Amino acid sequence: YMATLLWFFLSIKLLKEVFSIKQKGLLKNFIVLETPPLLKFASAGFLSLGMATFWMLPLFQTLSTYHSFPAITWSTGPSIFGEIFTSFPWYLLIFYCIGAFSYVFVQGKISYPSITSSAVILFLQVITLASLNDGYVGLRLIIAVIVSLILLLSSDDLFVSFSLALISLLGFLATGPDTYVVFLGPIQLNLLNILPFARNFGYSKFSAPARILVLSLSALGFSRLSRKLYSLSKASSFSVVYSVVVGLLAFLIINSSLNAQLQTTDLLYPWNKEKVFKLTSDYPGFNKVDDLINWTKLNVPNNTYILFQDTLDLGDNVNFQTSHYIYVATITLDRPSIGGCFGTNYITNPYANSEGGYLLGFEINKFIEDKNLLLNLMNELGISYVAIFDSNLINVLNTSNDFRLEYYNGLYAVFRKVNLSDIVFIEGQGKVDFVNFSIDHIKIKVSQVLSNDSYLIIRQVNFPGFMAEVNGKPVPISTYYPKLPNAIINWHWVQPVYNWRIPFIKIKLPINSSEVMLDFEISTPGTNISRISWVILIIIFASAIVLLLVRRFVKK
Repeated sequence: YMATLLWFFLSIKLLKEVFSIKQKGLLKNFIVLETPPLLKFASAGFLSLGMATFWMLPLFQTLSTYHSFPAITWSTGPSIFGEIFTSFPWYLLIFYCIGAFSYVFVQGKISYPSITSSAVILFLQVITLASLNDGYVGLRLIIAVIVSLILLLSSDDLFVSFSLALISLLGFLATGPDTYVVFLGPIQLNLLNILPFARNFGYSKFSAPARILVLSLSALGFSRLSRKLYSLSKASSFSVVYSVVVGLLAFLIINSSLNAQLQTTDLLYPWNKEKVFKLTSDYPGFNKVDDLINWTKLNVPNNTYILFQDTLDLGDNVNFQTSHYIYVATITLDRPSIGGCFGTNYITNPYANSEGGYLLGFEINKFIEDKNLLLNLMNELGISYVAIFDSNLINVLNTSNDFRLEYYNGLYAVFRKVNLSDIVFIEGQGKVDFVNFSIDHIKIKVSQVLSNDSYLIIRQVNFPGFMAEVNGKPVPISTYYPKLPNAIINWHWVQPVYNWRIPFIKIKLPINSSEVMLDFEISTPGTNISRISWVILIIIFASAIVLLLVRRFVKK
């Protein structure tokens, strides 16, 4: 969407320039005028694309197999448009409004069509914020996008007009399908029929780039206003006043950034040698989550998974703030764990995602109805421990002969399967003596392998990029499929999925003892392209600094 809209705005700008150039020497004048800005846009675009290819190419190569689960298309409705703006302090919103008119500072003259266009866009956004549930949110924001085109033609400021248009467009998309029905008098227009692929979007996620653009336009407003005040201070007898105003504006911007850092950062780390997450100090209930993580670190064996129910389901109250705080477990434990995963289309999403009343791809009520379902899933996935706070499921597991309560802190209860399930095991004859996991490396020692038909199974997704060695010699990696339900149905916000399997790692073992090493390193041409792009960017920055210093030296 962003690239298409930018191309559209650039095309309009170029057409305007063509018609404004005198016919005599049209081609020459056009090339002289438009080549520099086009080269700047192209350079920025290609550099940005180049710096991202190190992850984009592997993603596209594995998209059909490993990102095959349908995206979760959740929507919070029109209220998300309000959250885009209310998440900023008031003075940044003032700079945002100034940014909408900032072309005046550059052009040095007042263009009434431009000012009127900016005022109409801001007015439509304000009315939308004040009337989020009146049914006309989509219509107003689409009109704001159209008015942004008028602003482009009248002001010739691409960044301001493009930013205002994209904020309105992304804000509109973020509100979700209820807003996509636009009423034009007696005519009803459903944009989902025009853009059917929009059904696959996580609608509210569009609010993130919209917030970035609001922040960018605020920064532009601050920058251009400060520059104008600074130039006035040189030519005015009230230079001190202008300098004070510029300093105050700079303080507001710096304070906004520093205040956000102070609220969310543990400033004593690393001196106190322990990370303290701000949610823990602000909401006392998270101390129990920290206690659970510390207990896990000391008591759960290395060669098995623990499944965490996501803290998101605890909601908002005096003791908790809605968050995926259980993510902290992965950082603190430095070992594999399952749970707390946000909705993605990654192949393991149903089993990794433990929010919204789901565990291992099923609603928790299913485990209460079928007491063997949870046990069977944990057996196949290498999960021996489950940490939950759902009171109904706690009661069910308490009465089960297959589970034993190991830990309870008043919030989370941890149950252990009577018969442990391993992440790494041998299919055939043999014994796993040692397992060590890190982010991109797995080390395993096995012994007592008595036949050539023995295989090492690792319940880790066989993602392209894994390389295996047995006793220092490279060996091929094959695939092991766990016995899991191959259909995912009745999932909120997701269409039914059939013939669905998770590929785990399988390695053939030689007889006797062996040391198996797995390293993950995915390398594509995109890796080198990204490196070259970063080098070019550094050279550009260095050249600009050197050129600036040389010019100042020559002037002296």
